[in-house]
Amino acid sequence: MEIMHLRYFKKTAEMQNISKAAMLLHIAQPYLSRVIHNLESELNTPLFDRTGRNIVLNENGQKFLYYVERILNDYDSALSALDNASHCINIVTLNSTQIFPELISLYSTQHPEKHFIISDYKGINEIPSNTDIVIHASNQLAEKYPTKILFEEPCYIGVSKNSPVAQKKELSLEDLQNTSFLTLVKENPLGILTQHYLNQFHLHVNILVQAASQQALSAFVAQGLGFAIFPGKTWKIDSSKIVLKTIKNCPMSRQIYITTLSQNISSENEELIDFLVASAKAN
Repeated sequence: MEIMHLRYFKKTAEMQNISKAAMLLHIAQPYLSRVIHNLESELNTPLFDRTGRNIVLNENGQKFLYYVERILNDYDSALSALDNASHCINIVTLNSTQIFPELISLYSTQHPEKHFIISDYKGINEIPSNTDIVIHASNQLAEKYPTKILFEEPCYIGVSKNSPVAQKKELSLEDLQNTSFLTLVKENPLGILTQHYLNQFHLHVNILVQAASQQALSAFVAQGLGFAIFPGKTWKIDSSKIVLKTIKNCPMSRQIYITTLSQNISSENEELIDFLVASAKAN
Protein backbone atom coordinates (compact mmCIF):
# COMPACT_ATOMS: atom_id res chain seq x y z
CA MET A 1 0.00 0.00 0.00
CA GLU A 2 1.55 3.28 -1.17
CA ILE A 3 0.88 6.85 -0.07
CA MET A 4 0.08 7.86 -3.65
CA HIS A 5 -2.49 5.07 -3.91
CA LEU A 6 -4.17 6.39 -0.77
CA ARG A 7 -4.39 9.81 -2.45
CA TYR A 8 -5.97 8.12 -5.49
CA PHE A 9 -8.51 6.39 -3.23
CA LYS A 10 -9.37 9.68 -1.51
CA LYS A 11 -9.98 11.45 -4.84
CA THR A 12 -12.09 8.55 -6.11
CA ALA A 13 -14.18 8.67 -2.93
CA GLU A 14 -14.70 12.40 -3.41
CA MET A 15 -15.74 12.11 -7.07
CA GLN A 16 -17.79 8.88 -6.71
CA ASN A 17 -16.82 8.15 -10.31
CA ILE A 18 -13.64 6.40 -11.45
CA SER A 19 -13.54 8.04 -14.88
CA LYS A 20 -13.88 11.56 -13.44
CA ALA A 21 -11.34 10.83 -10.71
CA ALA A 22 -8.85 9.44 -13.24
CA MET A 23 -9.27 12.54 -15.41
CA LEU A 24 -8.59 14.87 -12.45
CA LEU A 25 -5.62 12.76 -11.38
CA HIS A 26 -4.28 12.68 -14.96
CA ILE A 27 -3.93 8.91 -14.95
CA ALA A 28 -5.54 6.23 -17.09
CA GLN A 29 -8.94 4.99 -15.91
CA PRO A 30 -7.94 1.29 -16.13
CA TYR A 31 -4.91 2.01 -13.94
CA LEU A 32 -7.05 3.74 -11.30
CA SER A 33 -9.52 0.84 -11.36
CA ARG A 34 -6.62 -1.54 -10.79
CA VAL A 35 -5.34 0.55 -7.85
CA ILE A 36 -8.77 0.48 -6.19
CA HIS A 37 -9.11 -3.26 -6.85
CA ASN A 38 -5.68 -3.93 -5.33
CA LEU A 39 -6.55 -1.87 -2.24
CA GLU A 40 -9.74 -3.86 -1.76
CA SER A 41 -7.85 -7.11 -2.23
CA GLU A 42 -5.18 -6.06 0.27
CA LEU A 43 -7.81 -5.06 2.81
CA ASN A 44 -9.86 -8.14 1.98
CA THR A 45 -13.06 -6.11 1.80
CA PRO A 46 -14.92 -4.05 -0.81
CA LEU A 47 -14.75 -0.29 -0.24
CA PHE A 48 -17.33 0.88 -2.79
CA ASP A 49 -20.81 -0.12 -3.90
CA ARG A 50 -21.22 0.06 -7.67
CA THR A 51 -24.36 1.76 -9.00
CA GLY A 52 -24.21 1.96 -12.77
CA ARG A 53 -21.39 4.29 -13.79
CA ASN A 54 -21.04 5.70 -10.31
CA ILE A 55 -19.55 4.24 -7.16
CA VAL A 56 -20.40 5.08 -3.55
CA LEU A 57 -18.38 4.41 -0.43
CA ASN A 58 -19.89 1.60 1.60
CA GLU A 59 -19.60 1.42 5.38
CA ASN A 60 -16.11 -0.11 5.23
CA GLY A 61 -15.04 2.49 2.70
CA GLN A 62 -16.20 5.34 4.93
CA LYS A 63 -14.23 3.93 7.85
CA PHE A 64 -11.15 3.50 5.65
CA LEU A 65 -11.47 7.05 4.27
CA TYR A 66 -11.45 8.44 7.83
CA TYR A 67 -8.08 6.82 8.54
CA VAL A 68 -6.70 7.59 5.07
CA GLU A 69 -7.31 11.31 5.65
CA ARG A 70 -5.56 11.11 9.01
CA ILE A 71 -2.62 9.21 7.48
CA LEU A 72 -2.21 11.72 4.64
CA ASN A 73 -2.43 14.70 6.98
CA ASP A 74 0.15 13.18 9.33
CA TYR A 75 2.41 12.22 6.42
CA ASP A 76 2.33 15.73 4.92
CA SER A 77 2.93 17.27 8.35
CA ALA A 78 5.91 14.98 8.90
CA LEU A 79 7.40 15.96 5.53
CA SER A 80 6.94 19.62 6.36
CA ALA A 81 8.54 19.22 9.80
CA LEU A 82 11.53 17.36 8.38
CA ASP A 83 11.89 19.96 5.66
CA ASN A 84 11.91 22.81 8.16
CA ALA A 85 14.46 20.98 10.27
CA SER A 86 16.85 20.29 7.43
CA HIS A 87 16.71 23.76 5.77
CA CYS A 88 16.92 22.08 2.38
CA ILE A 89 15.42 23.42 -0.83
CA ASN A 90 13.19 20.73 -2.33
CA ILE A 91 13.17 20.76 -6.13
CA VAL A 92 11.15 18.53 -8.41
CA THR A 93 12.54 18.66 -11.94
CA LEU A 94 12.32 17.04 -15.33
CA ASN A 95 14.48 13.90 -15.30
CA SER A 96 17.01 15.47 -17.61
CA THR A 97 20.77 15.13 -17.58
CA GLN A 98 21.33 18.13 -19.82
CA ILE A 99 20.47 21.52 -18.36
CA PHE A 100 19.35 21.47 -14.75
CA PRO A 101 22.40 19.93 -13.03
CA GLU A 102 24.49 22.66 -14.61
CA LEU A 103 22.17 25.41 -13.36
CA ILE A 104 22.02 24.00 -9.83
CA SER A 105 25.80 23.58 -9.83
CA LEU A 106 26.26 27.25 -10.76
CA TYR A 107 24.01 28.34 -7.91
CA SER A 108 25.61 25.96 -5.43
CA THR A 109 29.06 27.33 -6.27
CA GLN A 110 27.94 30.82 -5.30
CA HIS A 111 25.87 29.63 -2.30
CA PRO A 112 27.74 26.67 -0.76
CA GLU A 113 25.64 26.94 2.42
CA LYS A 114 22.51 25.89 0.53
CA HIS A 115 21.48 22.23 0.26
CA PHE A 116 19.08 20.59 -2.16
CA ILE A 117 16.80 17.58 -2.37
CA ILE A 118 16.09 16.95 -6.06
CA SER A 119 13.40 14.56 -7.27
CA ASP A 120 12.19 13.60 -10.74
CA TYR A 121 8.99 15.17 -12.06
CA LYS A 122 6.50 12.31 -12.62
CA GLY A 123 3.24 14.18 -13.02
CA ILE A 124 1.15 17.02 -11.69
CA ASN A 125 -0.47 14.81 -9.03
CA GLU A 126 2.74 13.19 -7.85
CA ILE A 127 4.52 16.29 -6.52
CA PRO A 128 5.35 15.98 -2.79
CA SER A 129 3.55 18.54 -0.67
CA ASN A 130 6.84 19.89 0.75
CA THR A 131 8.19 20.83 -2.69
CA ASP A 132 9.60 24.35 -2.97
CA ILE A 133 10.20 24.60 -6.70
CA VAL A 134 9.04 22.58 -9.72
CA ILE A 135 10.90 22.71 -13.04
CA HIS A 136 8.60 21.25 -15.68
CA ALA A 137 6.85 21.57 -19.06
CA SER A 138 3.21 21.27 -17.95
CA ASN A 139 0.99 24.11 -19.15
CA GLN A 140 -1.66 23.01 -16.69
CA LEU A 141 0.66 23.32 -13.69
CA ALA A 142 1.97 26.66 -14.97
CA GLU A 143 -1.56 28.06 -15.14
CA LYS A 144 -2.43 26.89 -11.61
CA TYR A 145 0.50 28.24 -9.54
CA PRO A 146 2.95 31.20 -9.59
CA THR A 147 5.20 30.47 -12.57
CA LYS A 148 7.99 31.97 -14.63
CA ILE A 149 9.28 30.79 -18.01
CA LEU A 150 12.74 29.33 -17.52
CA PHE A 151 13.42 29.07 -21.25
CA GLU A 152 11.91 27.97 -24.54
CA GLU A 153 13.51 25.06 -26.33
CA PRO A 154 13.20 23.89 -29.92
CA CYS A 155 11.77 20.45 -30.61
CA TYR A 156 12.70 18.11 -33.44
CA ILE A 157 11.68 14.88 -35.07
CA GLY A 158 13.87 12.06 -33.79
CA VAL A 159 14.80 9.54 -36.48
CA SER A 160 16.79 6.33 -36.36
CA LYS A 161 20.18 6.80 -38.02
CA ASN A 162 19.30 3.78 -40.17
CA SER A 163 16.09 5.35 -41.45
CA PRO A 164 15.86 6.13 -45.19
CA VAL A 165 15.13 9.79 -44.32
CA ALA A 166 18.05 10.14 -41.92
CA GLN A 167 20.23 11.64 -44.64
CA LYS A 168 17.75 14.38 -45.55
CA LYS A 169 18.60 17.91 -44.42
CA GLU A 170 15.04 18.44 -43.22
CA LEU A 171 11.80 16.53 -43.38
CA SER A 172 8.56 17.39 -45.12
CA LEU A 173 5.10 16.71 -43.77
CA GLU A 174 4.76 14.14 -46.54
CA ASP A 175 7.70 12.22 -45.06
CA LEU A 176 5.71 11.83 -41.84
CA GLN A 177 2.22 11.28 -43.20
CA ASN A 178 0.80 7.77 -42.58
CA THR A 179 3.89 6.61 -40.68
CA SER A 180 4.41 5.13 -37.23
CA PHE A 181 4.94 7.54 -34.34
CA LEU A 182 6.20 6.93 -30.83
CA THR A 183 5.37 9.14 -27.87
CA LEU A 184 5.40 9.30 -24.13
CA VAL A 185 2.20 8.36 -22.31
CA LYS A 186 -0.56 10.90 -22.89
CA GLU A 187 -0.43 12.11 -19.26
CA ASN A 188 3.15 13.31 -19.83
CA PRO A 189 3.56 16.92 -21.07
CA LEU A 190 5.60 15.69 -24.05
CA GLY A 191 2.84 13.22 -24.88
CA ILE A 192 0.38 16.13 -24.87
CA LEU A 193 2.75 18.24 -26.98
CA THR A 194 3.17 15.44 -29.53
CA GLN A 195 -0.59 15.14 -29.98
CA HIS A 196 -0.82 18.94 -30.29
CA TYR A 197 1.63 19.06 -33.18
CA LEU A 198 0.16 16.01 -34.91
CA ASN A 199 -3.20 17.81 -34.90
CA GLN A 200 -1.71 21.17 -35.90
CA PHE A 201 0.11 19.70 -38.87
CA HIS A 202 -2.84 17.44 -39.81
CA LEU A 203 -0.65 14.38 -39.64
CA HIS A 204 -2.40 11.02 -39.75
CA VAL A 205 -0.08 8.55 -38.06
CA ASN A 206 -0.15 5.25 -36.24
CA ILE A 207 0.78 5.72 -32.57
CA LEU A 208 2.74 2.49 -32.30
CA VAL A 209 4.18 2.94 -28.80
CA GLN A 210 3.36 5.08 -25.77
CA ALA A 211 6.50 4.81 -23.65
CA ALA A 212 6.71 5.52 -19.94
CA SER A 213 10.17 7.12 -19.98
CA GLN A 214 12.60 9.14 -22.05
CA GLN A 215 15.02 6.22 -22.09
CA ALA A 216 12.43 3.77 -23.44
CA LEU A 217 11.23 6.20 -26.12
CA SER A 218 14.80 6.84 -27.29
CA ALA A 219 15.51 3.10 -27.46
CA PHE A 220 12.45 2.45 -29.62
CA VAL A 221 13.35 5.28 -32.01
CA ALA A 222 16.95 4.04 -32.23
CA GLN A 223 15.60 0.61 -33.24
CA GLY A 224 13.70 2.20 -36.11
CA LEU A 225 10.18 1.56 -34.84
CA GLY A 226 9.01 5.05 -35.78
CA PHE A 227 9.39 8.80 -35.43
CA ALA A 228 9.09 10.81 -32.21
CA ILE A 229 9.25 14.42 -31.09
CA PHE A 230 12.41 15.18 -29.10
CA PRO A 231 13.16 18.32 -27.03
CA GLY A 232 16.33 19.94 -28.28
CA LYS A 233 17.93 21.18 -25.03
CA THR A 234 16.69 19.16 -22.08
CA TRP A 235 17.09 15.66 -23.52
CA LYS A 236 20.42 13.97 -24.04
CA ILE A 237 20.38 12.17 -27.39
CA ASP A 238 22.70 9.36 -28.48
CA SER A 239 23.78 10.89 -31.79
CA SER A 240 25.34 7.60 -32.89
CA LYS A 241 21.84 6.08 -33.07
CA ILE A 242 19.38 8.97 -33.45
CA VAL A 243 19.41 12.11 -35.60
CA LEU A 244 17.20 15.15 -35.03
CA LYS A 245 15.43 16.76 -37.97
CA THR A 246 13.37 19.90 -38.46
CA ILE A 247 10.16 19.89 -40.48
CA LYS A 248 10.20 22.30 -43.40
CA ASN A 249 8.25 25.47 -42.54
CA CYS A 250 6.86 23.81 -39.41
CA PRO A 251 8.91 24.87 -36.36
CA MET A 252 8.21 23.18 -33.03
CA SER A 253 9.08 24.26 -29.50
CA ARG A 254 8.00 23.98 -25.89
CA GLN A 255 8.38 26.14 -22.81
CA ILE A 256 10.14 25.01 -19.66
CA TYR A 257 8.64 26.54 -16.53
CA ILE A 258 9.74 27.12 -12.97
CA THR A 259 6.84 27.02 -10.52
CA THR A 260 6.28 27.41 -6.80
CA LEU A 261 3.35 25.66 -5.17
CA SER A 262 2.86 28.40 -2.57
CA GLN A 263 1.33 31.79 -3.24
CA ASN A 264 3.76 33.23 -0.68
CA ILE A 265 7.26 32.72 -2.06
CA SER A 266 10.07 32.87 0.48
CA SER A 267 12.92 35.29 -0.22
CA GLU A 268 15.28 32.30 -0.41
CA ASN A 269 13.23 30.58 -3.10
CA GLU A 270 12.63 33.83 -4.98
CA GLU A 271 16.40 34.43 -5.09
CA LEU A 272 16.97 30.92 -6.47
CA ILE A 273 14.23 31.30 -9.07
CA ASP A 274 15.62 34.63 -10.31
CA PHE A 275 19.11 33.13 -10.48
CA LEU A 276 17.94 30.09 -12.48
CA VAL A 277 15.93 32.22 -14.91
CA ALA A 278 18.85 34.61 -15.49
CA SER A 279 21.35 31.75 -15.88
CA ALA A 280 19.10 29.88 -18.31
CA LYS A 281 18.77 33.00 -20.48
CA ALA A 282 22.55 33.46 -20.41
CA ASN A 283 22.98 29.92 -21.71
